[in-house]
Amino acid sequence: MIDKEAQQAELIEDVFRRIGESPPDDIFPAKVQVMSMHGAKGLSARVVMVPGLEEDILPGPRRRPYPGLVLEAARMLYVSITRARLACFVSFASRRFVNGRTRAQTASRFTADLGTGFQSRSAGLTQEAAAQIVTEAEAL
Repeated sequence: MIDKEAQQAELIEDVFRRIGESPPDDIFPAKVQVMSMHGAKGLSARVVMVPGLEEDILPGPRRRPYPGLVLEAARMLYVSITRARLACFVSFASRRFVNGRTRAQTASRFTADLGTGFQSRSAGLTQEAAAQIVTEAEAL
């Protein structure tokens, strides 16, 4: 399935081809699209980031007493992860500032099912790792 933006880009490029010109390089500016897990259904992206994979967030205290809602949270995480065409970054915080206080956090129960270990970081990606992801994304 082609998303709306890809269809728009194809249409604009087709118009420029018909008039015998090339579209300017900056006609499609780089951007980051932020959406909810529910909003990601049916879409895809080169890189997907799922922050906050902590027990207090996903599944969260309101879902915990209800097994069906916990399973729904797991399905929404699955949908989010499978939207990625190149890379998916999943993270959780061991401490989080909530309501004016720093509180210890527990990784979500879903992290055990992801099949890979987490790297402990006090900062984001290195420049080298980010450059490698950009290079691979441009090759798609």
